Amino acid sequence: ACNLALPTGAVTNSGTIQVNPGNGGDRIVTGGITNTGTISVANGIGLNVVATGRVVDQNAGSMTAPGQIIVDNGTFNFNGGSISGNVYLRNSQLNVAPTVTTPSTLFITGPTPSLVNNASPNVSVWVRGSQVGSHTVCSTIDGAVNAGTMRMESTEIGYSSNLAIAGSFTNTASGVIQVNNGTGGSRNISGHLINAGTVNVGSTTQLIIPDHYTAAGGTLN
Repeated sequence: ACNLALPTGAVTNSGTIQVNPGNGGDRIVTGGITNTGTISVANGIGLNVVATGRVVDQNAGSMTAPGQIIVDNGTFNFNGGSISGNVYLRNSQLNVAPTVTTPSTLFITGPTPSLVNNASPNVSVWVRGSQVGSHTVCSTIDGAVNAGTMRMESTEIGYSSNLAIAGSFTNTASGVIQVNNGTGGSRNISGHLINAGTVNVGSTTQLIIPDHYTAAGGTLN
Protein backbone atom coordinates (compact mmCIF):
# COMPACT_ATOMS: atom_id res chain seq x y z
CA ALA A 1 0.00 0.00 0.00
CA CYS A 2 1.04 3.60 -0.71
CA ASN A 3 -1.14 5.98 1.27
CA LEU A 4 -1.15 9.64 2.34
CA ALA A 5 -3.16 10.88 5.33
CA LEU A 6 -3.57 14.60 6.00
CA PRO A 7 -4.82 15.52 9.47
CA THR A 8 -6.35 18.75 8.11
CA GLY A 9 -6.69 20.67 4.89
CA ALA A 10 -5.37 19.67 1.49
CA VAL A 11 -2.18 18.77 -0.30
CA THR A 12 -1.22 21.25 -3.05
CA ASN A 13 0.13 19.75 -6.26
CA SER A 14 1.82 22.00 -8.80
CA GLY A 15 4.05 19.23 -10.09
CA THR A 16 3.17 15.61 -10.88
CA ILE A 17 1.40 12.90 -8.93
CA GLN A 18 1.85 9.62 -10.78
CA VAL A 19 0.00 6.54 -9.47
CA ASN A 20 1.22 3.19 -10.82
CA PRO A 21 0.21 -0.44 -10.06
CA GLY A 22 3.67 -1.56 -8.90
CA ASN A 23 3.16 -4.72 -6.83
CA GLY A 24 -0.43 -3.87 -5.95
CA GLY A 25 -2.01 -2.66 -2.73
CA ASP A 26 -4.13 0.38 -1.94
CA ARG A 27 -3.52 3.92 -3.12
CA ILE A 28 -5.40 6.23 -0.72
CA VAL A 29 -5.27 9.96 -0.02
CA THR A 30 -7.20 10.94 3.11
CA GLY A 31 -7.79 14.68 2.85
CA GLY A 32 -8.23 17.33 0.19
CA ILE A 33 -6.24 18.10 -2.94
CA THR A 34 -5.58 21.40 -4.72
CA ASN A 35 -4.31 20.63 -8.20
CA THR A 36 -2.65 22.95 -10.70
CA GLY A 37 -0.24 20.32 -12.00
CA THR A 38 -0.68 16.76 -13.24
CA ILE A 39 -2.44 13.85 -11.54
CA SER A 40 -2.22 10.63 -13.54
CA VAL A 41 -3.49 7.20 -12.50
CA ALA A 42 -2.25 4.36 -14.69
CA ASN A 43 -4.34 1.53 -16.06
CA GLY A 44 -4.77 -1.34 -13.60
CA ILE A 45 -4.76 0.75 -10.42
CA GLY A 46 -7.17 3.02 -8.55
CA LEU A 47 -6.66 6.11 -6.40
CA ASN A 48 -9.22 6.60 -3.64
CA VAL A 49 -9.48 10.14 -2.25
CA VAL A 50 -11.29 9.98 1.08
CA ALA A 51 -12.39 13.60 1.24
CA THR A 52 -15.00 13.56 4.00
CA GLY A 53 -15.41 17.18 5.09
CA ARG A 54 -12.59 18.23 2.73
CA VAL A 55 -12.30 19.92 -0.67
CA VAL A 56 -10.73 18.83 -3.94
CA ASP A 57 -10.00 21.85 -6.17
CA GLN A 58 -9.12 21.11 -9.79
CA ASN A 59 -7.90 24.59 -10.71
CA ALA A 60 -5.51 24.01 -13.63
CA GLY A 61 -3.38 21.30 -15.18
CA SER A 62 -4.86 17.86 -15.68
CA MET A 63 -6.41 14.89 -13.93
CA THR A 64 -6.25 11.73 -16.04
CA ALA A 65 -7.27 8.21 -15.07
CA PRO A 66 -6.89 5.32 -17.52
CA GLY A 67 -7.20 3.45 -14.21
CA GLN A 68 -9.66 4.97 -11.75
CA ILE A 69 -9.97 7.93 -9.37
CA ILE A 70 -12.76 7.86 -6.78
CA VAL A 71 -13.43 10.94 -4.64
CA ASP A 72 -15.55 9.95 -1.65
CA ASN A 73 -17.86 12.17 0.44
CA GLY A 74 -16.16 15.49 -0.30
CA THR A 75 -16.61 18.69 -2.27
CA PHE A 76 -15.15 18.77 -5.79
CA ASN A 77 -14.68 22.17 -7.43
CA PHE A 78 -13.79 22.02 -11.12
CA ASN A 79 -12.43 25.48 -11.89
CA GLY A 80 -10.00 24.88 -14.75
CA GLY A 81 -7.69 22.50 -16.57
CA SER A 82 -8.95 19.16 -17.85
CA ILE A 83 -10.31 15.84 -16.59
CA SER A 84 -10.31 12.61 -18.58
CA GLY A 85 -10.66 8.89 -18.01
CA ASN A 86 -12.45 7.21 -15.11
CA VAL A 87 -12.92 9.97 -12.52
CA TYR A 88 -15.79 9.19 -10.13
CA LEU A 89 -17.36 11.44 -7.51
CA ARG A 90 -19.03 9.01 -5.11
CA ASN A 91 -21.50 10.68 -2.75
CA SER A 92 -19.63 13.96 -3.26
CA GLN A 93 -20.76 17.46 -4.19
CA LEU A 94 -19.75 18.88 -7.60
CA ASN A 95 -19.46 22.48 -8.71
CA VAL A 96 -18.27 23.15 -12.28
CA ALA A 97 -17.28 26.76 -13.00
CA PRO A 98 -17.80 28.53 -16.34
CA THR A 99 -14.01 28.98 -16.51
CA VAL A 100 -13.50 25.35 -17.65
CA THR A 101 -12.72 25.53 -21.37
CA THR A 102 -11.32 22.05 -22.13
CA PRO A 103 -13.81 19.25 -22.92
CA SER A 104 -13.96 17.01 -19.85
CA THR A 105 -16.12 14.26 -18.35
CA LEU A 106 -16.86 13.36 -14.73
CA PHE A 107 -18.89 10.45 -13.35
CA ILE A 108 -21.30 11.02 -10.45
CA THR A 109 -22.37 7.89 -8.59
CA GLY A 110 -23.89 6.71 -5.32
CA PRO A 111 -27.14 7.35 -3.46
CA THR A 112 -26.23 10.83 -2.11
CA PRO A 113 -24.09 12.89 -4.53
CA SER A 114 -25.13 16.44 -5.37
CA LEU A 115 -24.65 19.09 -8.05
CA VAL A 116 -24.24 22.80 -7.34
CA ASN A 117 -23.77 23.81 -11.00
CA ASN A 118 -22.44 22.59 -14.31
CA ALA A 119 -21.81 26.08 -15.64
CA SER A 120 -19.40 25.09 -18.43
CA PRO A 121 -20.66 24.10 -21.89
CA ASN A 122 -17.49 22.00 -22.23
CA VAL A 123 -18.16 19.61 -19.35
CA SER A 124 -20.15 16.39 -19.38
CA VAL A 125 -21.47 15.19 -16.02
CA TRP A 126 -22.51 11.54 -16.23
CA VAL A 127 -25.00 10.43 -13.58
CA ARG A 128 -23.88 6.81 -13.62
CA GLY A 129 -25.47 3.93 -11.78
CA SER A 130 -22.65 1.43 -11.57
CA GLN A 131 -20.84 -1.10 -9.43
CA VAL A 132 -18.69 1.77 -8.12
CA GLY A 133 -21.66 3.49 -6.46
CA SER A 134 -24.72 1.24 -6.95
CA HIS A 135 -28.11 2.90 -7.59
CA THR A 136 -27.51 6.62 -8.14
CA VAL A 137 -29.60 9.66 -7.27
CA CYS A 138 -27.90 13.00 -7.93
CA SER A 139 -29.53 15.86 -6.04
CA THR A 140 -29.30 19.42 -7.34
CA ILE A 141 -29.40 22.48 -5.13
CA ASP A 142 -32.13 25.07 -5.66
CA GLY A 143 -31.27 27.26 -8.66
CA ALA A 144 -28.63 24.94 -10.11
CA VAL A 145 -27.94 25.11 -13.85
CA ASN A 146 -26.59 22.86 -16.57
CA ALA A 147 -24.79 24.63 -19.42
CA GLY A 148 -22.99 21.50 -20.61
CA THR A 149 -24.16 17.90 -20.78
CA MET A 150 -25.91 15.85 -18.11
CA ARG A 151 -25.92 12.19 -19.07
CA MET A 152 -28.13 9.72 -17.23
CA GLU A 153 -27.09 6.15 -17.98
CA SER A 154 -26.20 2.97 -16.11
CA THR A 155 -23.25 0.75 -16.96
CA GLU A 156 -23.89 -2.47 -15.03
CA ILE A 157 -26.75 -4.73 -13.94
CA GLY A 158 -29.68 -2.27 -14.12
CA TYR A 159 -28.72 0.42 -11.64
CA SER A 160 -30.95 3.50 -11.48
CA SER A 161 -29.51 6.81 -12.68
CA ASN A 162 -31.80 9.61 -11.47
CA LEU A 163 -31.91 13.36 -10.79
CA ALA A 164 -33.66 14.79 -7.70
CA ILE A 165 -34.16 18.55 -8.02
CA ALA A 166 -34.45 20.75 -4.93
CA GLY A 167 -36.48 23.79 -5.95
CA SER A 168 -35.70 24.30 -9.62
CA PHE A 169 -32.99 23.19 -12.04
CA THR A 170 -32.41 25.00 -15.34
CA ASN A 171 -31.08 23.33 -18.44
CA THR A 172 -29.74 26.42 -20.23
CA ALA A 173 -29.78 27.10 -23.99
CA SER A 174 -26.41 25.37 -24.39
CA GLY A 175 -27.37 22.53 -22.07
CA VAL A 176 -28.12 18.94 -23.05
CA ILE A 177 -29.68 16.27 -20.85
CA GLN A 178 -29.02 12.93 -22.52
CA VAL A 179 -31.02 10.02 -21.10
CA ASN A 180 -29.93 6.54 -22.16
CA ASN A 181 -30.99 3.05 -21.15
CA GLY A 182 -27.48 1.66 -20.74
CA THR A 183 -27.95 -1.54 -18.76
CA GLY A 184 -31.43 -0.64 -17.52
CA GLY A 185 -32.82 0.76 -14.28
CA SER A 186 -34.99 3.81 -13.67
CA ARG A 187 -34.47 7.24 -15.22
CA ASN A 188 -36.39 9.84 -13.21
CA ILE A 189 -36.11 13.62 -12.93
CA SER A 190 -38.09 14.74 -9.89
CA GLY A 191 -38.71 18.35 -8.92
CA HIS A 192 -39.01 21.36 -11.24
CA LEU A 193 -37.05 21.07 -14.50
CA ILE A 194 -36.83 24.27 -16.54
CA ASN A 195 -35.67 23.38 -20.05
CA ALA A 196 -34.23 26.10 -22.28
CA GLY A 197 -31.92 23.62 -24.02
CA THR A 198 -32.33 20.04 -25.18
CA VAL A 199 -33.51 16.87 -23.46
CA ASN A 200 -32.84 13.74 -25.51
CA VAL A 201 -34.33 10.39 -24.53
CA GLY A 202 -32.92 7.26 -26.14
CA SER A 203 -35.24 5.16 -28.29
CA THR A 204 -35.36 2.26 -25.80
CA THR A 205 -35.47 4.45 -22.69
CA GLN A 206 -38.30 5.67 -20.47
CA LEU A 207 -37.80 9.01 -18.73
CA ILE A 208 -40.27 9.85 -15.95
CA ILE A 209 -40.72 13.50 -14.92
CA PRO A 210 -43.35 13.13 -12.20
CA ASP A 211 -43.51 16.67 -10.87
CA HIS A 212 -43.04 19.86 -12.89
CA TYR A 213 -41.62 20.45 -16.39
CA THR A 214 -41.35 23.94 -17.92
CA ALA A 215 -40.49 24.19 -21.63
CA ALA A 216 -38.68 27.52 -21.59
CA GLY A 217 -37.91 27.47 -25.30
CA GLY A 218 -36.21 24.08 -25.07
CA THR A 219 -36.96 20.79 -26.80
CA LEU A 220 -37.80 17.33 -25.49
CA ASN A 221 -36.95 14.61 -27.96
